[in-house]
Amino acid sequence: SRRATRRLGGMARRARWAGSLGLLLALAPGCGRSGVFEAGPSSSEGARFPLPDGFGDWQTDAPTPTATPALSQCGRGIDPDLVGCWPFDGSFADGSMQGNVVNVSGVSFGSGVAGGSAVFGGSSAFSVASNPEFDLSAMTVETWVRLAALPPSPVTLLHRSPTIRISITPAGAAECRFDNSELSASADGAVQAGQWTHIACTFDPGGDFLVWVDAVSSDPGGADGGPGGSTVDLRLGARTDDTERFTGDLDVVRLWRRVLTPTELCTAAGTTC
Repeated sequence: SRRATRRLGGMARRARWAGSLGLLLALAPGCGRSGVFEAGPSSSEGARFPLPDGFGDWQTDAPTPTATPALSQCGRGIDPDLVGCWPFDGSFADGSMQGNVVNVSGVSFGSGVAGGSAVFGGSSAFSVASNPEFDLSAMTVETWVRLAALPPSPVTLLHRSPTIRISITPAGAAECRFDNSELSASADGAVQAGQWTHIACTFDPGGDFLVWVDAVSSDPGGADGGPGGSTVDLRLGARTDDTERFTGDLDVVRLWRRVLTPTELCTAAGTTC
């Protein structure tokens, strides 16, 4: 009948259309038998889209996106306790939810612990616009550091006057200090030139003020006083007043509004506790 003929003709047209689409999908870059189109030059980091229903074995469920190393280092961009995060993987942008604004000059990219690093020289400047979220009580501030050489005088890795400051002495001691209370903690001879070292400062109000080097804590510095507040920009690679300039590399600088656990610090330092 004419109705049967029209039905057969429609089926033939759909078969030809499906066959053509299958050929295009097979030839298109980023498509495969998984049934997922992966956008971008790196398929593991590109956007992933499932194909629509009705294409037989081409159909799959949408996979869970894989976080890039930078997102993993920054709590996947959704950790509310992380108020600043700079992994330096080809960008100086903040990877935390805060989206902190930075002003950078004379800083280049190098090879870091996990991806890239920020390379500081004698004229480098890296500042982060003041943010009330940096007025922390319980806190952890951490960074990886690689000194070009042991300094002839103290150098500063991170500073927000008159609150937290992390510095390295000529003897390689790592120091954490609150400028407004002169509260400090240090680990003697812990930092060696040319080697990556993980340094973290933790402050627990009513508890301890500690500096951790590769996840090993110093003797408690006490917790009288505290970081307090400030309207001054956060500075990396020098003090806020542009002194005690640091020469070397920093990687994965993070500010938390809580005290990380020893296990978390072990993970951050890449060690087994």
